[in-house]
Amino acid sequence: SPAGSMVRNGRGTTAAVVAAAGGLGLSLAALSLGAVPLLASLGDRASNKRKRGSPLSPSRWYASQDSDGRVGDAAADVLARVADGGVEPMLRCEVWPLLLGLREPNDTAVEQEQARRRRRERYRQLRERCEELHEMLSGRSGAAMGASGDEPPADLGTFTETLPVIRADVPRTPFRTGAFQSHWEADRLAESASEDDLTTTTTTTA
Repeated sequence: SPAGSMVRNGRGTTAAVVAAAGGLGLSLAALSLGAVPLLASLGDRASNKRKRGSPLSPSRWYASQDSDGRVGDAAADVLARVADGGVEPMLRCEVWPLLLGLREPNDTAVEQEQARRRRRERYRQLRERCEELHEMLSGRSGAAMGASGDEPPADLGTFTETLPVIRADVPRTPFRTGAFQSHWEADRLAESASEDDLTTTTTTTA
């Protein structure tokens, strides 16, 4: 209908403005929270007509929640504050799930923790499965599967297509903490050693 078309066009315009102002994560959050009323203020920011505001502070963030940890109707105000000035670094782990749709405004603190644990468990299972698929591609299990004539698992093709992307992206991502810290540090040491060897070889041949 014409009205529906106008709403869709309005949301598309809002997404474009928010994307320019704050990136993909904020544009997704803006659409999910129905942030069409923010169009004028975000348009001003996108065109550099006003100065950047103050980031979302801990006091304002916690004041926007009720005693059970729900953001509720204050979500629009939180979004506007983040779009205007960003988020204090210490709050990113709490605020970004809301902006990216991983946390609903009416989720309680208990529900948030339950959802976080489910995501961690899915991530653990995904890592285990990736290790199994990697072994199929490079280890004995793959050779045994080929010799037996068994059909490859359905997700092996997706993993094979995704692996080159992962290998290209991971070196550009600093894993200074977390599960991949030791691997990242080992790769950096290997790169440093290779550069030293190259420098020594160049100096010797010169």
